Amino acid sequence: MNSASELDSLRSQVADLSRELAEQARVSRELNRRLDFQGQDQGKRAGMFRAIIKGIVAAMYFACWSGAWPKR
Repeated sequence: MNSASELDSLRSQVADLSRELAEQARVSRELNRRLDFQGQDQGKRAGMFRAIIKGIVAAMYFACWSGAWPKR
């Protein structure tokens, strides 16, 4: 009888640990998904920043060579 209760106790512990491990795996997947999303978002921001800088450089170049640049 004692070994049956020990076996039930061990089964209960295994079930608890399995649930905890499944929860940790779910949280880990969610964190990885968020990090991937943030990485993609960062890439989009970097592309937008490059486009803005290129636009500013083009406008300054045009203004400088067309004579539209303000003189002091």
